[in-house]
Amino acid sequence: MPTPPDWSKASDDELAQEAQAGLRGQGAPVEMSRRLRDAILDLKAAILNEERVIKRLTVVLVVLTVLQLLIVGFQVYREVRASAHEITRPIGAPAR
Repeated sequence: MPTPPDWSKASDDELAQEAQAGLRGQGAPVEMSRRLRDAILDLKAAILNEERVIKRLTVVLVVLTVLQLLIVGFQVYREVRASAHEITRPIGAPAR
């Protein structure tokens, strides 16, 4: 009984040709399926990594946005308070 070929060393084109021929068993389609599965798992791992990075960047942007809102809000509060003081100052009174 002849030994089956080592499909893991065959190129994708060789595996496709073997699958088309169908004369030597199911080794080539099985190897093609394994390679496809490996590629899908690699892609899934890359997508999960990118998802983590995007979530971290989103958190950083939210924190920076809140910080910016607090700073601007404080500045607006100071300006409104200062202008209100100017409005209520009696005529001829010295400005602070």
